[in-house]
Amino acid sequence: MRDTTFAKADNMCAKEYLEPVKNDVYFIDAQMQSDAKQYSDAYNKYNPKRKIDFIQLHVLEFIDRDYKPVYHLEAFLEGDYEKHRLARVFIIIQWS
Repeated sequence: MRDTTFAKADNMCAKEYLEPVKNDVYFIDAQMQSDAKQYSDAYNKYNPKRKIDFIQLHVLEFIDRDYKPVYHLEAFLEGDYEKHRLARVFIIIQWS
């Protein structure tokens, strides 16, 4: 059985957006995923029939390169899994 805690990953995967985005978007997405993981951990404390989890998402920034590229870095999941997110949906939140 695969370790689904994602606490230790042997392989990591770096990802970038298909379309160019501002570097801040990578950091915002990582923060949102971190928040979602905290909510899922709180939910799982109620011992639901099916627990949920989010993969820890890191931001990899090459500050010494000319255009300072940024990537998301997360655990590489081997095998079959079902992704429950529609990547084409994007919500813009404007803080005042």
